Amino acid sequence: MKFPTLLTAILLTGAAFAQTPKEFTNIYSSFTEGAYVEVIEGLKQIKDSKETLGLKYYLFGVSYARLQEFDKAAYYLAMALKAGNKSEDLYYELGQALYAKNDLDKSRKAFYKAAKGNYKRPTSLYYIAHISQILEEHKRAKSFYEQVLNDKETSNDLAQASRFQLAEVMLEMARAKEDASRIVESYIIPQYKLTIKMDEKSSVGQDAIRRLKEVQKEFGLDPNLMVNGRTIPSKRYRLSFSQSMEYDNNITLSSDTPDVSSSQEDSFLFNTSLYASYKMVFKRRYQIEPVITYDYLRHQNQDTSSVYTNDYYQIGSKLRTKFEHKMFNAPASFIFDIEYDYKKRDINADHNLIFNNRTTTFVFGERLKFFNFGESTLKFKIKSFNSYSETNHYDSKVVSFDQVAILNSGSLLIGLWQMDMNDYFNNEESSTTTNLFRVDYIRPNFMFKTTLNLALSLTMTTYENEAKSEARGTEKTWNPYFKLTRNITDSLSIDFSYNYTKNTSLESTQEYTKHVTATEINYDF
Repeated sequence: MKFPTLLTAILLTGAAFAQTPKEFTNIYSSFTEGAYVEVIEGLKQIKDSKETLGLKYYLFGVSYARLQEFDKAAYYLAMALKAGNKSEDLYYELGQALYAKNDLDKSRKAFYKAAKGNYKRPTSLYYIAHISQILEEHKRAKSFYEQVLNDKETSNDLAQASRFQLAEVMLEMARAKEDASRIVESYIIPQYKLTIKMDEKSSVGQDAIRRLKEVQKEFGLDPNLMVNGRTIPSKRYRLSFSQSMEYDNNITLSSDTPDVSSSQEDSFLFNTSLYASYKMVFKRRYQIEPVITYDYLRHQNQDTSSVYTNDYYQIGSKLRTKFEHKMFNAPASFIFDIEYDYKKRDINADHNLIFNNRTTTFVFGERLKFFNFGESTLKFKIKSFNSYSETNHYDSKVVSFDQVAILNSGSLLIGLWQMDMNDYFNNEESSTTTNLFRVDYIRPNFMFKTTLNLALSLTMTTYENEAKSEARGTEKTWNPYFKLTRNITDSLSIDFSYNYTKNTSLESTQEYTKHVTATEINYDF
């Protein structure tokens, strides 16, 4: 209690104050200055008087309370009551002293009388509720917390604390019910959310955030925890922008042989990408995520037709769905995706982007944890590629398997195998089967908030046409890769990468090498 309020309480003793001996003058001065030891010593020097005994006990009690000697404080405040002291805060002070010495039942009675006398009514009601909560009298506690919330004089801080404790009381009441999970979801979680909404940054708000997560997890109601135990990000949407600048020394994929190497063309490339998605979760078992992408690529070399004919923009749309379940007693996901891409390219080398192709892909897959060290994903894809030229139409069947291994250091090792069976039904000699083998090593926080990604891949291509297969053999494309990603902020990052490609073939004109270096800026909104 503030000193002016205490002084007011003393002055309200009326006639007793008027008849106070002169010795009390110094005591009042010490009391208002917070010199409680001096107050106690001064009171000991004053002889008991029927007219001032109640005031004397009152001052003793409050002074001992301020010195945290609560046994003595409770004794003297009770004596002040017996002596007929009428200070308006007497019951409140007595309630606090009894609460501090854990005499909860008597403390509650004192606060009840304080509330009845309209002295700090919201705080007194809060004490009554909290004591009832400690004594596990949950119905009474709930009633008084609600009274605090309905009182117009309740401060925002006290209202938030009451809302939080109301949720805690209701939670204990719900545990005894058969339909506890439904009650928690319908009535208690909203109380925690209201508490957080009142002031998320306060200590009570932070406690409410922590408790909300704990309660949701306990009753299987965490919106970010699927029924199989898999955790998903709380942020449901993703909106990102990236801009890259690359240098490619062999855009035309020309052979390194002396008679062909002169046709090699290099250029800087500028690639702009946008990505937007929103994940919807139903019954914590089904995930549906629509995705829209946009890519625009332009070459800096606009003088060489074999270079700028590769300029393009592409719009992609995906509908990703997952069915969460369990397999091998671990979280698993059945995957079904539909993808559609539309691409325009400068196919006529006249600086105009026109229709190049549209692609429709259906993806079926299963992600499971067969090994303890990481998840495995098996996918089967059916793809239809429709080109501006009928001879370039093809259907593709794709099988892929990837395995993640989480190392003791926290780094990731990812292995991938993918087989593409491409059927150029209007141009059978172009039909191929490719096998891709790739290994990635990813080390987060490699240094200075930088992530290291090292990769090596081998693509083996065979032709279905016997003559072409005999002429070229199995073409092999080696591709070592290196990338550093530096996080500038939580939303902004920058990448530096180097990509080397070497293609080998029995037909020397199909052999080539290329080097690509790139810098990319990424921003997640």
